[in-house]
Amino acid sequence: MISSYTIRIILSFFFFLLLLLCVFNLSNLDQEILIKKQTINETPVTIFEPKKDKIDNILVFIAHGFAGSSSFMKSIAISLANTGYKTVTYDFLGHGRHSKPYSGSITNENGATQLFVEQTSDLIDYFLNKNEKDELIIIGHSMASDIIFRVANTNNKFIGSIGVSNYTDQIKKNEPNNVLIINGVWEKHLRNKALNILESIGITNPQENILYGSFSDGSARKVLSIKNADHVGILYSENSQLSINDWVNKIMGNQYNIKTNNLGIWAALLLISVVGLFFLLGRLY
Repeated sequence: MISSYTIRIILSFFFFLLLLLCVFNLSNLDQEILIKKQTINETPVTIFEPKKDKIDNILVFIAHGFAGSSSFMKSIAISLANTGYKTVTYDFLGHGRHSKPYSGSITNENGATQLFVEQTSDLIDYFLNKNEKDELIIIGHSMASDIIFRVANTNNKFIGSIGVSNYTDQIKKNEPNNVLIINGVWEKHLRNKALNILESIGITNPQENILYGSFSDGSARKVLSIKNADHVGILYSENSQLSINDWVNKIMGNQYNIKTNNLGIWAALLLISVVGLFFLLGRLY
């Protein structure tokens, strides 16, 4: 009969191998892209850029939700960069690596919302000043879905906007350009709100997964639900990455090969392996 000590040794070895496998796979996710961190106008920024030569003058910005950080958006950013699009993530005031707090309530458009809008606009102006030929696409999760549509409505450089776990009243019939809304299938309230948004701009009996309008004049509107996804899981879903990359491809008229990743799965398994090893090694000694 195998002793409990032997079982713990076997399990420790298993978790160690799992840890190595996770580290290997996580380190390979960004082999085809360049990642650099910098601070712009006091905002911590991470730039994900394809190593291959780029033809498009396109920048994709990704904004995280309340109480989150830019690290939550890394899976989507890596996917876009691996597909071929230069992508920028950043930390809002009072979030992530940002050293300064925000003030006011996020439910008040003259409070924290306005601060986040101004912060995002300042960051965008910095990049446009470096290359005025750039066209822009912006993505926002949860709280930031409201922020990004407010920003996109004030700048004609935006050719597309994507709200993830979306809530906002800033989407109009023709503003901003080319709007995609994606929610997790388990986010019933937000899914209903997304359809209400389409109805409010004059679409009769709107349905998910149907394209309304046209990319040619910026009026494209579409609502999707992501299978097996909740408010956080949607950020790591391969289906989310496919939907977002496909929307960007269609806006640009590209047929780039979409590349997805399993960052969320490997990160979760890494955590499990570390916790498992900590528990088992503690019992061994």
